[in-house]
Order: sequence, then structure tokens, then C-alpha cells
Amino acid sequence: MNESILSFAVLRVVPDHSRGESMNVGLVVFDDENPRVLFRAPISRLRALHPDLDSIDPVAWAAELEGILKKYSNIKDQHDAAQYFGGVVTCDTLLGNITIDEDDHSDEVVSSLLRRFVDVPDRMIAVTNRSKIARSQLNTQLRQWFRHAKLFSRRQSDLSKQKIVSDYPIVAEDDLFADFALKNGAIHIIEAIDLRGISRPTRASQGHVSVAAIMLDQARLKLPPTSRRIAITAADDYSLLRGSMNILSHYTNDVLTFESAEDRKTLSDFIAASLHVSVDLPPIVANMAS
Repeated sequence: MNESILSFAVLRVVPDHSRGESMNVGLVVFDDENPRVLFRAPISRLRALHPDLDSIDPVAWAAELEGILKKYSNIKDQHDAAQYFGGVVTCDTLLGNITIDEDDHSDEVVSSLLRRFVDVPDRMIAVTNRSKIARSQLNTQLRQWFRHAKLFSRRQSDLSKQKIVSDYPIVAEDDLFADFALKNGAIHIIEAIDLRGISRPTRASQGHVSVAAIMLDQARLKLPPTSRRIAITAADDYSLLRGSMNILSHYTNDVLTFESAEDRKTLSDFIAASLHVSVDLPPIVANMAS
């Protein structure tokens, strides 16, 4: 069987290195004779990441880089040139290689790579309508606070606009959604776990915590290592829920209690620092009306 190697690298837009935000926008497919630059991100996505990015002309940018790459006779030199082409669009330092056998078509392999690394997943384009799902009082209290701070949005696209969004899909097909998400380079999630009104541990309460733990664990697998997973809980008597709290502690970076003024300030400070908003961000008030 005849085999060949297809080498590629991901193109990313990094508008501001100090913020660490980036977006995959295309691929460079390396070939000694015919290197290709595939720029696939629409201007609307670029603008959502940073308002100045709509000045990029993807067609002209790709054509210019292709012209430069064709001056080099081997893939290593082409890869080096792509990395130092400059601007806010950068080429990944890691070179990917895929073995293609004689039955494969390179165009189909490249299309598959674009779907994997660049294209927006279908589930992110149209997230399940969850507005009719019953929400806990704690979830409602947090939403009210985020709205009061003018930080809340239901639109996933507003993650790049210094907003906290609701129902962020972790594994949408398994109906695993984080209550809230915010972005500062990486995605950070906040899960509200309301256990008030429980006088003794029950299967229902343990199940509620277990589902949250599964979602948090999946977030650990799906999101970058720098992402933070925060669980904020509310309960009448935590001494009855030690087992549940121990479960949560294994699957999250922080377990905060809504009744603690110190923990509420910890959450407020984290949000203010992550979204680069004023230090005058009003604190959460535990007795906010639902």
C-alpha cells in the first residue's frame, strides 16, 4: 500500500497577547511544491474576538503567505517562514502529520482537519433552548447579581465581550451544561448547587450533586488546564451534606458557599479580575430577592 504524509499547522488569531485570547482561523497545509493557506474564519467571528480584526482581508492575507511559502523548497523552511510571517495571525509552532494511504483523498483529509480545528461545532451554533428549564433559587440569585452588574448575557457569542453567559455547553449531546461561563483567555465555569430545604441526605440531593460533579469533571477534560471550575453552594445545614461536599471537592477548583461573605467576595473578585471590570463591582448580597 502506498502511503504519503500530509503536514499541517493551525493558524490562530491572537489580537492581544497580554489577554491570552485566541481563536483558530485556518490551516497551513505544507507541500514542497504547492503549500496552501486555508483561512476559514468569517469576519463576524473575528470582530467578536476583537473589534479591530474586521480590518483583516483573509483572501489577500492567505495569498501573500502562500506566495512567500512557495519560495522555499522544503517543508521545514516553509513552516519556519509561516511562523515568522507576523501580524495578529500566527502559525502554530507544532507541525501536525497525518499518514494518507492510496485510498484517501487529500482534500477530504484537509476538510476533516478544518472541521476538527477551525469550524464552529454545530452544537455551538444553535445551543438547545433551555429557557423553560426550572432553575434553582441560587441560580436565579446569581443571574440577578450578574444582571445588576451589567455582566450577564444569554448569547454564547458574548463570551468575548466581557460577559458572563448562561447554559454553556460542556457535552451538549448528554445535556451537560454549566450554569455560567466567562472568558479570560480560557473559559471558566460557575456551577450553582442549591441544597437549601434539605433536612437529611436523600437520593435526590445526592443525584443533584452527582450530576454537577459529572459536568465539572467533563469540563476538566474538555476545557484547557488553565480553566477554572467553580462550584458555589447554598444549604441550610452543611453538616448534613459532608459527603456531597467531599464529592464536589474532587471535581472542582473551588467550592464556595453562598452564605459566606468571604466566599462571595472571592467570587466577585475573581469575576472582576477575569473580565477586567472596575474594582467597584458590587458584591453579591446573600439575601437578594429571587
